[in-house]
Amino acid sequence: DLQLARNPGNPFPVYQTLKKTDRFTRAELLRALEAVSDADVKLKSSALNPRLILERVVWQICSPNS
Repeated sequence: DLQLARNPGNPFPVYQTLKKTDRFTRAELLRALEAVSDADVKLKSSALNPRLILERVVWQICSPNS
C-alpha cells in the first residue's frame, strides 16, 4: 500500500493510507500495540531468534482472531 518511494514529494499516497485506518477498531489497534510492545521486550531481553519474534508478531497482528 505504501508507494511513497515513487514520489516522496506527493502527500496523496499518505492521505490514502490514512483513510484506511478507520477500518480498525480501537480494540484491534490496542492489541496490535501490545503485541509490538511484547515483541520489543523479547527482542531486548531474550536469546530467541529475532526473525522468529518479528514473524510471530506479524502473524498475531494479521490474524483475524487476534
